[in-house]
Order: sequence, then C-alpha cells, then structure tokens
Amino acid sequence: MLMQKHPKTTKVNLEESVRRHTYLILITRFGGNRCFADYGCEIWEHDFENLKSLDGKKHEFELSIKALLAKHEPRLSDLSVLVNIKEEPYQDPLKTLQKITKKVDIKIKGRLVETNKPFDPPPFTIFFSPVTLDSKNNFK
Repeated sequence: MLMQKHPKTTKVNLEESVRRHTYLILITRFGGNRCFADYGCEIWEHDFENLKSLDGKKHEFELSIKALLAKHEPRLSDLSVLVNIKEEPYQDPLKTLQKITKKVDIKIKGRLVETNKPFDPPPFTIFFSPVTLDSKNNFK
C-alpha cells in the first residue's frame, strides 16, 4: 500500500523545495525537531521581547540564520541574510481585535548548488505577539 503511486502527489522544482525547507527552518523553535536539537530559528527565543531589544539583535539573528541554513540546507551556497524588524498594526481575521505587533521580514539570497542559479525568493514574513504568518508570501 505504501508503494502505490498517488496521482494527487505533486512535485515541486528545486527552488521551491529549498524555499519550503528554508521556511520550515525559520518557523521551527529550537527543540521542535527531535532528531536535531539545533534545528530551528533563534528568533523564536525572543518573541516576547520589546522592539528596541530585538532591533539590537538583528545582526545576531542574521548570523544565526545563515549558520543554520549552511548546516541544514546544503542545496544553498553563497548565503546572505537580512533581517528587518518593525512594529505594525495587526487586525485579526474576524476583525474583532486590533493590536500592534512585531513584523519580522527575513530576506535570504544565495545560489542553488546543483544549478548555480540565484536563489532570491520574496522575504519570509513572521508576525509576533500575536504570532501569525504572511501566507501570501510563504505558501503557494
């Protein structure tokens, strides 16, 4: 039964596969993967800190994400990471509550090792407090 072919299974190209795995790394807390304790993004360790505190850690986050991708996403090379953190109003989907939230944009560039083509997806966006994800950029 496991070996049966399922016509509903879709394959994605290399760039999309790398983008999805990168996104998974970014939204995973440390310890969220039982096999790899260091798999995940450091940003989640700071999700309740104030904006000034986080702003001072942007470079630290960039270095941490770059190291994580170098270790856990070997299909990428020549990595560069840019983190931008700002406050932004957030309206919940039911439009019953509006809050100010922290928005983290993570821009990752590099090269696909297999093809040597540029890897330059749209920025990955995460909102903290309340935690939400920008699905239009992160999922297709």
